[in-house]
Amino acid sequence: MTLAKALWRAIDRFFRTYVAKQGYRDGVWGVVVALMASLYQVLAWVKYWEQRRTVQIEEVVEPFRS
Repeated sequence: MTLAKALWRAIDRFFRTYVAKQGYRDGVWGVVVALMASLYQVLAWVKYWEQRRTVQIEEVVEPFRS
């Protein structure tokens, strides 16, 4: 998954939570919940990216270990 797709998913999650599920009716709490839902999408991508990056580094370093 690319960063652009992760950001799109975050924006989509915000609007689905805030507009489609009528989070705007809750006022500030609705905005907070929608922001946290969108932040979750970004953090999930960061975790995926970090795990993928770590595997690639270990594949390069492993042959040189004694």
